[in-house]
Amino acid sequence: MRSVAILVLIFTFFSPLWGYGDEEENYCNDSASWADWESKAIKVPADLEFQTLHALRRGLCAKVWEGTISLDNASKIFESMRTTLIEKRREEQMRRSPSSDL
Repeated sequence: MRSVAILVLIFTFFSPLWGYGDEEENYCNDSASWADWESKAIKVPADLEFQTLHALRRGLCAKVWEGTISLDNASKIFESMRTTLIEKRREEQMRRSPSSDL
């Protein structure tokens, strides 16, 4: 189960909420993207990092739909948190793995 959670996180962490490029894509309005996130949330209920991103995505999309935050700002907030959680996960993995310096 732990390996499934790690794979889901790797996929999720490296697939952003909103696209990049010349034209920003709004994944808040993408039903396939929502189905994917909801499915992953069910598969890894104990993965707090993923659940944090899932909850943040829901909240940010709600604010985008309400018009209380721009898509650009929502994307920046999400990507900042995603980057923070990736770094946290890497640090935890490094602490758990045996040191190659010994």
